[in-house]
Amino acid sequence: MINFRHVLLMVAAACAGVPGSAAAYTFTMSEAEFSTWPMYCQARYASLDIGRQQNFSMNYSRALIEQARAQLGAPTFERVHHWCTGMVWLDRARFETDPKLREFQLSSAKTESQFTLVGLQADSPIIPSILVTLGLICQEQKDFTCAIEMFEKAIAERATDPTPYSALAVVYRKQKQLDLAREILLRGDKVMQGKSPEIQYNLGLILLELKDVDGALEYAQKAYLGGHQLPGLRNKLTQLGRWVEPKVESKEPQSAAHSP
Repeated sequence: MINFRHVLLMVAAACAGVPGSAAAYTFTMSEAEFSTWPMYCQARYASLDIGRQQNFSMNYSRALIEQARAQLGAPTFERVHHWCTGMVWLDRARFETDPKLREFQLSSAKTESQFTLVGLQADSPIIPSILVTLGLICQEQKDFTCAIEMFEKAIAERATDPTPYSALAVVYRKQKQLDLAREILLRGDKVMQGKSPEIQYNLGLILLELKDVDGALEYAQKAYLGGHQLPGLRNKLTQLGRWVEPKVESKEPQSAAHSP
């Protein structure tokens, strides 16, 4: 028996997100989905015919649209909405319980993201972020070889972005390759000169799984001193009776000594 829910949803989705000219772009989303986008994605959507028809984007400031165009450069700005659409498809897929619809959503996410990527100039500032998105899509599709390739490319494009290091460590962890996860995070920590709480937090988690409690505590303290908010690592160390609050170094200048 034909599942008409599948047919209707897939046809509607296909019509909404097929890559093409800006005039033919008719992708619709919720206000909540729109709110998760970077400003330049919102600005590009608001500049399109479909965006001017949505209550949440129809009054988007022309000044912000032009600011986003200047930030990205016109060639990137003209294509960025397809990658933004890919991120929505990816988020939808993460919560989809129907296997066929989930597969379709992930395929749409990849198609939209690649459409933006292949048309960009080599110096486009969003290339590393698109590569991370493609890596996350591959990860959701259980294609870990593809995910690793995309995250490594993202690192090569922008070595000072902590996101692909952490994402790559997650892939290695899923494959039970904890040594490789530790290696990539140590590599990222070195490149960041110890200034990424995100990397330090994830490194602490991996070290804890490797039974290196002392190392986990060291990086946990660094992460929390750097402002990391998630309590999971601290809670794990507390349960082991090993958590110690990090000492905050005073930055106040010492007063000069006075002569008697």
